[in-house]
Amino acid sequence: AEAYGEIKRKTALVNIGLYAIILMIIYGTGLYDLLIRFNGEEGANAIIDFSYYQFIYNSNVAQLFHNRMINQATFSNVIHASHWFSDFFNKKMSEDKNIALKNEWLKKCVEMYKTQKIVVTLSSDGSNNDCYVQNCDLAEQGHAKSQKNCNIIAYMWVIDVATGLPLTYYVTFGSMPDCKAIQAVLASLKAVGLEIETLVLDRNFATHAFISKCNELKIPYVINLKSNSFAHNEMLNDYAEQILWDPDYALKNGLLAGISDKKQIFKDHPEEGYIHLYYHYIHGNKRRATLFQKIVQEYQYLLDQCAKGIVPIIKSEFCQYFTIEQHGNIVEIKVNKPAIFEKIKNTGFDSLVTSKPYTPEEANEKFHTKDTSEKMYYTIKSQLGGGTTRVHSTESLLNKMFVCFIATIIRSYIANAAKRVNRDASIAISELNKLHCTLLPNSEYAFIDSISELQQSLLEQFNI
Repeated sequence: AEAYGEIKRKTALVNIGLYAIILMIIYGTGLYDLLIRFNGEEGANAIIDFSYYQFIYNSNVAQLFHNRMINQATFSNVIHASHWFSDFFNKKMSEDKNIALKNEWLKKCVEMYKTQKIVVTLSSDGSNNDCYVQNCDLAEQGHAKSQKNCNIIAYMWVIDVATGLPLTYYVTFGSMPDCKAIQAVLASLKAVGLEIETLVLDRNFATHAFISKCNELKIPYVINLKSNSFAHNEMLNDYAEQILWDPDYALKNGLLAGISDKKQIFKDHPEEGYIHLYYHYIHGNKRRATLFQKIVQEYQYLLDQCAKGIVPIIKSEFCQYFTIEQHGNIVEIKVNKPAIFEKIKNTGFDSLVTSKPYTPEEANEKFHTKDTSEKMYYTIKSQLGGGTTRVHSTESLLNKMFVCFIATIIRSYIANAAKRVNRDASIAISELNKLHCTLLPNSEYAFIDSISELQQSLLEQFNI
């Protein structure tokens, strides 16, 4: 109102709970000052409004913004229409400013960690969304997470695993592998002097080039290895039978067996790492049973076809177990039992590679901090509308991803507050959004004090 004059819209009620919380977050973190610095007051307010629209209504569709936000207290003095946001995302925001702001945000985080003497453990992962953009330079064919045959864009968030706070993000071509995309992120982290205790990553990053880059930059890592990797198979050959059902190799929870050794990581490269082999007694046995069931079903199908006088076609995934022999009108199925036994024997195992000599217990605990980034991607796709992008240009796409980044920052603070009172973030958002002011006959608003115990405890997390 100070920038744009009196707010003229009057609705019967205005939800104010989330507005108050977000106000505390963006002022307390300095995020609002950064948004104003790079986007001006009007742009900053619009970005904040669209951010919290995303996590209230689990949508990033601008066409729905006006109708759904009409009863929300907003930072803008008007409820913008969809065409206003289309113009804003396409013409008024700038990727140069987005990058400058995210770099300043990263610097703020680094200063906070230095002040608090925190050495941070980071998790990162890559994902992609279906991109129905008419003119986008980044949209390409790739391995779509949705399994749909469509163009995608790839993106990557870097998360502090202790707090779930997003530090930075990266959007790139849909066909770019995660292990290449993250190198730009690593360069940013090193440029601002962020001291990283561990970088926790999934198997998409288990490449020689990426691990060599981490070693070059002296960034410690915990990475899941692919099942066909040289180090994983070396560990299987040396230890698979040894650790099964032996209490000496059981981890504390009794559900995992584990062993560690220093091994060559990749067959064609000499560098070594600390390899940790695991077997999960429940999930591992389930994976074995599932595999055996599929093999048996394929075998029964092949026999059934032969009985009907039909020469069956073996699916490619089962060619190592079965062959077809034909003698005149007789068709036989030959079973390669040693191959089946060997495959089942090696199923259910997983391996990690680490740059430090952790125990199996320590490496496993480090790796499972990655759950933080997995929750973040689930949030982006299911609660921030990030599963699909429908805009009309590369500029709009990049700007909407930037707004999504801002939304994840704000939501992470709400999620941490909810966690401290033993609630899920979605429940906290819903409860806070129930707090409202009612329009009185004299055209003034009054807050009706009917705050629940949960709402009060959430407000207190932000000193309200």
